[in-house]
Amino acid sequence: MTINYNLAVSTSKPWTLFKLLLKWRGSIWKAVILELAVWLVFYGILSVIYRTALNPGQQRTFERIVQYCDSRLSYIPLNFMLGFFVTAVVNRWTYLYQIIGFIDK
Repeated sequence: MTINYNLAVSTSKPWTLFKLLLKWRGSIWKAVILELAVWLVFYGILSVIYRTALNPGQQRTFERIVQYCDSRLSYIPLNFMLGFFVTAVVNRWTYLYQIIGFIDK
């Protein structure tokens, strides 16, 4: 079934694109909006705690912890993580291709 979005696109309001992205059935935003919201909330909470609740000594300790974690980040290479992601995507695509009903065998 084809869904027509012409009416939604025909208006020229600033928020039309964002409304269309959330309305679109295949939108990537529908897949990641919850994780993005949770991440932004946690980031905001940590930022407010760092800026308001910690004294300068505690801020330096927090910065040292962040630098330590950043230095250890290279232990898990990004290529390795992307390999798992690409494998999962290819496996999903292969499975979906295999279950397509063909007329001829």
